[in-house]
Amino acid sequence: MPLINALQAFFTHAADEIDKVPTPDSAGEAGTIPLNMPRAEVHKRLCTARNYVDLAIKHETAGRPLSAQHALHQVLPELVPDADGTQEEAERLARTVRSGGTAATGLGLAAGLVTPTRAWGD
Repeated sequence: MPLINALQAFFTHAADEIDKVPTPDSAGEAGTIPLNMPRAEVHKRLCTARNYVDLAIKHETAGRPLSAQHALHQVLPELVPDADGTQEEAERLARTVRSGGTAATGLGLAAGLVTPTRAWGD
């Protein structure tokens, strides 16, 4: 299993399980494992991490590795250096507009790309 899919499975499972019951000590020696913060906050953080991993997978699948790296940095900032996907996203939008796509219509960018240079009409 690729590491990114293992992270996805881990955070999905952890978020689902932490929301159900307290985590028992697997050795059976100390009762339940204390969380040191409210269970709702732990659940929220696990869900956020899972969502960033999901986003990283989507970016990687779509051919946007810098955006994927930025998403993973949000989860593992000590291990994954941050990356700026701004230029990558700008290039994707430009390709969409050039190909006649409508992704940028709301931005006012989907108008014709070629501006007539003649001083008179068609």
